[in-house]
Amino acid sequence: MSTLEDIRKARHELWLRQKAAAAPADDADDAAPKGGRKRPRDDIGGTDESAPSEGEVVRMADGPRGRSAAAAATTAATKRVRVEGGGSASSGRQHPQSDLSPISRLKILSWNVDGLDQHSDEIDMTARTMTVASHIVDERPHVVLLQELIDFNLTWLRRLLSEFYDFYVQSSPPLPYFVGILIDRSAVAIRGPLITDNFATTKMGRALVSLNGEVRLTTGGRVKVHIATAHLESTKAFARPRVEQLKESFSDMRRSVAQNGSCLAVFGGDLNIRDEEVRQALSDERADIIDVWEASGRAKESEFTWDMRKNDNLGIKGKPKARFDRAYLTNAKDVRISPQSFRLTGTERCDMDEVKGKKRFPSDHFGIQFELKVELRKKEVIDLNDDDDDDD
Repeated sequence: MSTLEDIRKARHELWLRQKAAAAPADDADDAAPKGGRKRPRDDIGGTDESAPSEGEVVRMADGPRGRSAAAAATTAATKRVRVEGGGSASSGRQHPQSDLSPISRLKILSWNVDGLDQHSDEIDMTARTMTVASHIVDERPHVVLLQELIDFNLTWLRRLLSEFYDFYVQSSPPLPYFVGILIDRSAVAIRGPLITDNFATTKMGRALVSLNGEVRLTTGGRVKVHIATAHLESTKAFARPRVEQLKESFSDMRRSVAQNGSCLAVFGGDLNIRDEEVRQALSDERADIIDVWEASGRAKESEFTWDMRKNDNLGIKGKPKARFDRAYLTNAKDVRISPQSFRLTGTERCDMDEVKGKKRFPSDHFGIQFELKVELRKKEVIDLNDDDDDDD
């Protein structure tokens, strides 16, 4: 791992290039804080008065992409757009199935990496991002679902992880933060383009991002997988659009299995969801959508992914906690899926990171990491040579 001096030098060079690129945008609006402002989660209050306006959402995400996103955000909030193909930050490649390493378990990590941290600066952001990247390299999940990416931390992740992973990033995000999917090219072959579905109900630039791929099993055979992530609408005041967004995401999972031939569909991310909202989204169809944490045994130590008792990055009083980060799956009948070893990650403070004399966590969210044991069911063979036919 690099020394702090290496981090300082590298981030300073990168920051200078970003400032130079943003120089033409110098106007009166530049008085706004650089690097973004993140509203604390309103898990305590949640009245309409506390909800951010569209303008506030843009200021929350104010960062290296500049402030021209305000007009785009207003347009995106009223129109659902489906985009096929990666955004300008994507670098995914198609890989032959024969090149894949066979697997028995699909390893998945989902993490909100907090690119909008209001307490962060360039050094802090670099150190936190390097810690996330270090964890990914150590654990080598086959699929990584990331939320609250910004240009700055995405650049670092590319630099550190491109040797192992292909990057698929939300196409044309209307605000300067977005979601993305990292694919271990040795284990998952991507089939087709990245799909970005902008939610019709969003006021915060949120979208469902998905990919179709294949994995090769150690027991023989291939399994088609559908992989999706999203960062659903934030705060209690936006519960209604968040439920609609979750419904859309569940419909996408079902459609991928019923119509597109996927054997397994996985959806995860920072969903900002509450249990009652999940019940509303599932209605009477709960049986076909599986909550991975619940199916893994409901371990208390891995329940709360946003826990201000254990994580003080935001400095929120009252110590709220919530299971905002979740993963769901559904599968075809010819595949048996068994969730395994669900756990939290990012629960230790960064070795290299210190703000105001205090070491911080990689994010205000803990990541969720789990494995799915994947097996093809044996097809029944019907014997048409019935010995009883001799009695006819």
